[in-house]
Amino acid sequence: MIPRRQPSTWWFVTWGAIVWLPDIYRWAEIVCHFLKPGGSLYLAEAHPPRWSSTTRLSYPTGGPDTSRPIFSREPVVMEEAHDYVDETTTVANATTYTWVHPLSTVISALLKAGMRLDWLHEHDAVTWHMFDVLVRGADRLWRWPDKPWLPLAFSRCGQRGKLGRRDIFGQVCEFSDT
Repeated sequence: MIPRRQPSTWWFVTWGAIVWLPDIYRWAEIVCHFLKPGGSLYLAEAHPPRWSSTTRLSYPTGGPDTSRPIFSREPVVMEEAHDYVDETTTVANATTYTWVHPLSTVISALLKAGMRLDWLHEHDAVTWHMFDVLVRGADRLWRWPDKPWLPLAFSRCGQRGKLGRRDIFGQVCEFSDT
């Protein structure tokens, strides 16, 4: 049960948050519920093809890792003995479960929950050393070494609708021009 709270004007969700969520549609409904009508959600996240790849690009063929299909609804189960923030740290519980959500699914979930899409951008840079081959620029962002060839991130912003259907909590949530 989700506790009742005062809705917020802004939600800011970023870098690796949604990969831990098995149900992106439920998450979108919760975000919409906790936003005031007209309130905004900013989401910056690694581009979904990134989540379908292993952490480091070291494939014998040089191609993408196909062991984690982007359209699978099953969790990606990994055994990672080291922490992703500090690779020298060993963790006791090494099994992680993550979910890859295609970009279209993320956007569709937010639209279905009653969020309007104001803009969507794809980016050739990220704030962390996502792959060994990425190089850090003067702006401190990590990019492909020679030229951008695959988006590394996306960002989107949109507002909660002011009129329309009620969400699962009984709150009016869907945008309507009427």
